[in-house]
This record gives sequence, structure tokens and C-alpha cells, in this order.
Amino acid sequence: MGPMERERLAVDCLTALEEQGLELLMIYEPDQAFELLESTNRDYSTLPLDPRRVAFTRTNAFWMFAMKKGEVYAGTGVRFDDLGDETFDSYYRRTSQPTYGVPMAPTGRTAQTATPIAGKTAYWGDLISPKNGSKNLNSNHIMRLFCYYGQHRVFSDFRADYSYCFMRDKQFIRGAPQTFGFLSSRPFIWEWDNCPFPGGCPEWVPFLARTDFQALSYSIKRLLVDDSTPDN
Repeated sequence: MGPMERERLAVDCLTALEEQGLELLMIYEPDQAFELLESTNRDYSTLPLDPRRVAFTRTNAFWMFAMKKGEVYAGTGVRFDDLGDETFDSYYRRTSQPTYGVPMAPTGRTAQTATPIAGKTAYWGDLISPKNGSKNLNSNHIMRLFCYYGQHRVFSDFRADYSYCFMRDKQFIRGAPQTFGFLSSRPFIWEWDNCPFPGGCPEWVPFLARTDFQALSYSIKRLLVDDSTPDN
């Protein structure tokens, strides 16, 4: 599947979302995105995506929302970092203090037990999915299309090498990585004396490599022609 076919596939995802009564918004202004996040009654924002802590530009972050009847149905934010030749383990440990306000606790674990994430990275946070998503097949169908569009922008527009997020066990066992378009996972190995995550420390690092984006694209193409998906 070439670049043009993947672009058409992304447009087909938008069309399918519109048929479900959803409007997709791409936002590059962090303050505008934060207002929408606050409208969902979330009591926290993912710290690496919090505009009160991080200075963003149009080239290092975007937020994406699926709106239904003027309200946020689904959403996420994506932050880009170029690690150069630094390992992800080194980068994450080094930035822990400025990002979370606390240093990591020392462990005997090494970069080899971490992840293969490297190069130009795209971190997904503030993932908002429908409240009935785990029980409603159509909601999961919509989230797969929504997140594929985001993954397409990550790899096609921003030329990332890896896309990743952090996830709790309860999401992981429900199959959330596949729903969000992350085809691989590693355990989250980093530790703090006091967990700095408002929603609780994650247990997993789901990720998608550029080399696997083609496989995800074929999966979404098959999903779009599957007539067995129920209507709302």
C-alpha cells in the first residue's frame, strides 16, 4: 500500500466518522485544546501535554477531537520529540524531573529491558474514548478509525519513527492498544518513590513502529469493508 492509498484510506476514515455524526477537529493551539479537555470534566491533563508546563509550537504537537452534537466524543493529544541517538530509556529518565517534578527511583533495570522506541517519537496522551466503549462494538469501531487517522498524520505528516503511549493494566487487558492502533507493547519499567501520574502509574508502553504502519493500514482497510459493524 503506497502513500496515496494510505491517504485515501485516511479520508475514508473521516467519511465513516461523518456518517456516524462525528466531526473531526485537528487543533494546533494548546490553549484551545485545553479548553476542550476541560469541557470533558477531566480532573487532570497528561503532564507532557499540559500547556501550562510545556511550550508548544505547531510543529511539535497537535490535538485531535471527534465532536458529536457540540460535545467531545473522543480525543487525544500528540507530542513530538526527536531523540537523535539517545535511547528512550536515557531520555525518559533524564526528563523525569522537569516533566513530573520528581526524579525517578534507581532500579537495576537497563535500557535493554525497556523498549525499542528511538529516533523521532510521537507520544499520545489525554486519550479520551466513549464511556461505553468497552461494551459497545460500534464505539470501538469508531475509535479504531479515529486513531488510525491520528496515526496516519503522525507517520505521514510528521515522519515519526515510533508512536507510543502509556497505559494501565485495566485498559491493556481490554484490548485498548489495538483499538488505538498500537500493535506492540512492552512493560513499563520505570519507578518513582511517589507516583507522579494523576491517574496512577502505568504498567504498559504500547507502541507502533513506522515499519508496522503498513500492517495497521491493511487492518483498517479490512475494517472499513466489514459490513457486520452494527449501527448506532
